[in-house]
Amino acid sequence: MGNCAGIFALSESNSRDMLLHLRQVFQGPTEDRRYYLRFYDPRVLRTFLPSCSLADAAQFFGPIRCIFVESEQPGVMLSCMPGETGVKIDEILLNPGQGA
Repeated sequence: MGNCAGIFALSESNSRDMLLHLRQVFQGPTEDRRYYLRFYDPRVLRTFLPSCSLADAAQFFGPIRCIFVESEQPGVMLSCMPGETGVKIDEILLNPGQGA
């Protein structure tokens, strides 16, 4: 934990469909320029996902059911999935007997 090494995504899609979707997520157009979203960086996702509207979450997740990302808090992982109003984020204790 704490190395911001990446994320883990769960999907029922095949690897080709996931690659195509993630390429679309990686490059996001704005009115005047193209930007790149480092969706694979836990630091970026921890900021980006809570700000998503319902429509943003549906577009970002696409075929992805759930994304697991490390928390800023040691011993805690975040489970992120589309929710009723945006993105639902739950904390998962990795060593429940030891506390976070």
